[in-house]
Amino acid sequence: IGSAYAIFGGLKAVAYSDSINAIGLFIGGLLVPLLALWDIGEGNVLAGLDRVYENSPEKFNVIGAPDSVLPFSTLFTGLVINQLYFWGMNQTIIQRALGARNLAEAQKGLLFTGALKVLVPLIIVLPGVIAYYYFGDALYENQDMIYPELVKRVLPLSLVGFFAAVVMGAVLSTINSVLNSS
Repeated sequence: IGSAYAIFGGLKAVAYSDSINAIGLFIGGLLVPLLALWDIGEGNVLAGLDRVYENSPEKFNVIGAPDSVLPFSTLFTGLVINQLYFWGMNQTIIQRALGARNLAEAQKGLLFTGALKVLVPLIIVLPGVIAYYYFGDALYENQDMIYPELVKRVLPLSLVGFFAAVVMGAVLSTINSVLNSS
C-alpha cells in the first residue's frame, strides 16, 4: 500500500500521508501518558504525576552517572554528531526540506519539527516511567511488550484500535519515505 502511493503519488502523497500520521501519532502519543496519569491520580493528572514520582524518583533524574548507559556528557559529544547526521544528512529528512516550495517554507517546517521534538520526553520517556509504576520489573525480560501493555491498560478499546491504525500508518510512512528518497 505504501509503495503504491509513494510510486504513483510521489513526494506529495508521502508528505500528505506523513502529515496525517504525525497528527495521529501526536494525539495518540499524548493520550497514553495523560490517560494513565488521570487513572493513577484518580481524575487528577498532577496527582498522578506526583504518585509516579513518589514511586520511583530516580527515574526522573536525567543526569546519568558516569557509568550509566547514557552519561550526561554524551549529550555534548557523541549525540551532537548523531543529531547532526540525522537532521543534516538523512535523506528521508532532507527530501522534505528540498521538496518545499521555497527556502522560507523549508526553514519553517524544520523549525516546527524541532519545536515538536521538545515534546518527545512526554511521548516516549514518561510512558516508560508510568509503565514502571504499573508493572515494575514484571516485563523486564520482554521489553517490547511494555508499551503495548501500557496502551491496553490505559486506553479505551476504541482508542486502542485508533492507536494501532496510527502505528501501522507510521510503519507505512517510514517505508514509503525510504522508497521515495531512494
